[in-house]
Amino acid sequence: MIATVLAAAMALQSAQQFDLACTGSSFSRLQGGRGEAFNVTLRIDLAANRWCDGDCSAPMAIVSATPDAIVLEDVQPAPRGLNIRRKTEINRVTGVYDSYFSAIGSTVQQGRQEARCEVKPFSGMPQARF
Repeated sequence: MIATVLAAAMALQSAQQFDLACTGSSFSRLQGGRGEAFNVTLRIDLAANRWCDGDCSAPMAIVSATPDAIVLEDVQPAPRGLNIRRKTEINRVTGVYDSYFSAIGSTVQQGRQEARCEVKPFSGMPQARF
């Protein structure tokens, strides 16, 4: 009985905390739309509603998580000034990572990163200092 409860608790934790290793392509308007290799490792903690990438020096709040998608970033344009749009989303069914960036001001910068992600064991989040 205790072993069954422990197994269920570990399965729930692994469903709530995991890493994603994503590999794909990055496209930029400045590169003329040509794709370049793109890799990112994400740490996802759905229980704490936090995520980070790379060395995890700056964990951030998850925007939303549903059975179908995890939205990591969703920045909308400000009413005035630089028109910035950024959205990063992972499809939980297909494993597709999609990140789009657009900044329109005196110049236009646009980019997109598309990748396929694989679930890896959770490598943890940094602890808050205070």
